[in-house]
Amino acid sequence: DYHWLCLGLLSLVVRLPFSLAAPHFMSTAIGSCIDKDTSRLRTSLELFAAAGALNAALDFWNVFLFTFVQNRIIRRLRSKLFSKILAQEIGYFDQNSSGNISSRLTSDCTEIASDLSWVFRNITEAVVRVGGIAVYLCVQNVRLGLLACAIIPFTAAANRVYGEWMTKNAAAVQDSLATANH
Repeated sequence: DYHWLCLGLLSLVVRLPFSLAAPHFMSTAIGSCIDKDTSRLRTSLELFAAAGALNAALDFWNVFLFTFVQNRIIRRLRSKLFSKILAQEIGYFDQNSSGNISSRLTSDCTEIASDLSWVFRNITEAVVRVGGIAVYLCVQNVRLGLLACAIIPFTAAANRVYGEWMTKNAAAVQDSLATANH
């Protein structure tokens, strides 16, 4: 699935500048309204609409490609896990309930594939988005850009703590789901 994943990442990287450009064109449009410059307003709104349309089209392909990869991973994980389950000795089925086994086949495989595609997409998007916004702010106003960049480490630390908490909760949810299916 490497090539599909690369296409998804490429569509994401190509999409993000259009996503980041929309607020700029809107602020230019608002500024042109204040200045009563109808020519600049029209140009800003046209560019805003074009950036929005390109962003939407590329976002569709981005979501499609990552979902496609995710479903291929789920199918492959389930097939391999099912063949491994069938290869087990009879005693395995005495120790593990069918509800627990089916929960692992359905919920856990979906969760693993979802996490994998989420990691690729969101890490790439976060890096490009934060980098793009930082560059844009530094070009517009260096002090504002440096202030925005100064809070990145604190936000990253808070996200790490939150991510660890979410990981613990996700594991507990998956175990509870397996127990409930039992």
